[in-house]
Amino acid sequence: MLHDNRKNLINTWKKFVCETGDIADALSTMNRKLGTHYQHGRLGVWSRGNKLPAANTINYMLKMVLPRLLSDAGLDDKKTIKQIVDSVQIPDKDHRDTKQKEK
Repeated sequence: MLHDNRKNLINTWKKFVCETGDIADALSTMNRKLGTHYQHGRLGVWSRGNKLPAANTINYMLKMVLPRLLSDAGLDDKKTIKQIVDSVQIPDKDHRDTKQKEK
């Protein structure tokens, strides 16, 4: 259940995942996909702004949240939505492609 009413990426992600499942499952999936070990309390720390998630975590959440928000706002072109999502990804120094690492 979402108790923190602040509008931000973390709480929006939590809201969306709770509509189709629960936070524990969503967090487990995120940890598996990102190779992280976040626990539920970390979401509260992030949503309050005490600490920020890593870039790859922000990008993961953006990829889930932004298409839904854009669609809810009336944008239905999936190609355009993908282009928008791709254009707002945060550079992640730990997950660059090989060409970037060589520079």
